[in-house]
Amino acid sequence: MSDRAVGSAISLSRIETERFGLRIFRGLVDQLDEQNVLDTAIDDDIDIVMLRLPEQRQYQLARLDRTGLPWFVAGTLVWYETDLVGYSPAEPAHRDISFVLARPEHAAVLDDLVSDIFGDYRNHYASNPLLSRAAILANYQDWVRRYTTGEGRICWLVRQGDGFVAFVTCGFDRASAEIVLNGVRPSASGRGIYTDLVRYVQRHFKDRGMRTLEISTQSHNYAVQRVWNREGFRLRNAFLTVHVNALMHHSVVEPCRFELPSSSGMPALWQAAIDVAGRQCWSQPPLGKEARPLGCAVRFLRPLAGPCRAEVTMPVLDTAQRTCRSLLKVADSANRLGVFSYHDFALQRS
Repeated sequence: MSDRAVGSAISLSRIETERFGLRIFRGLVDQLDEQNVLDTAIDDDIDIVMLRLPEQRQYQLARLDRTGLPWFVAGTLVWYETDLVGYSPAEPAHRDISFVLARPEHAAVLDDLVSDIFGDYRNHYASNPLLSRAAILANYQDWVRRYTTGEGRICWLVRQGDGFVAFVTCGFDRASAEIVLNGVRPSASGRGIYTDLVRYVQRHFKDRGMRTLEISTQSHNYAVQRVWNREGFRLRNAFLTVHVNALMHHSVVEPCRFELPSSSGMPALWQAAIDVAGRQCWSQPPLGKEARPLGCAVRFLRPLAGPCRAEVTMPVLDTAQRTCRSLLKVADSANRLGVFSYHDFALQRS
């Protein structure tokens, strides 16, 4: 079901890559292999790696420091499950609501519901400054619409009176089902509609012979977890969501590539590459021509010998904060990456 096959490899997320304009890879791992994270980020030119790691493995997170890649914990996902074989769902309490099977022609209704319900929701996407709020919301809307078609997917709208007040999307196979994304309009919350939504889904899949029903959310979403506990769900697991902002591919400016002579020695090679990174930052209009270095992080991979090839990109340019980040990569004549470093600058008006 979904992406919860613990131990799966890190792989490209095409939908998120297209939505956010960054090369995004995902992985749900049982053990953190920092070397694999580093190698995959470099070999596949990854911008963001989104990892999920069982919370009981949190002691392994410090291993990511060895990669030299920027990373942070973006959230904690809690995963619940109910045994539909041994549990009898209660009947919905509201008699004035109805459940309507959503079709592709309901796209505008779903978009409006998602915008109202998830406009201010904070999950792991919102923790990453590289992902815009508008793109996050559009990603949710696209995600929900995808459940109106296709095998093993279903979406219901909840009607009350003349309007729709809630929705729920589910994925399923022959034995189990999962509530993927769901919510109630803020103007209709607190009335027990969400409880009835959960009960309806439980009854639907129990009557069709499903054995289990799963659901997950961010750990800080306490209100829905109280409902789940009342309605027969039990906490099954928790996962840390970690974002690795490698930024190996994206650049807001044209990358600068140049050759470094072998006779310079490593200190001179290094200084030449740093100078180019600085000039690239300084040349960005309308930010001016003065830049103050804020810091850098360097990762040496292998010794460099002979003529080297350097590339400087600028994956982050924050005009509001007047800061930018450059990435320097230096490879040998066989195009094997020997060193990379991130350089942060504060941009000042000249």
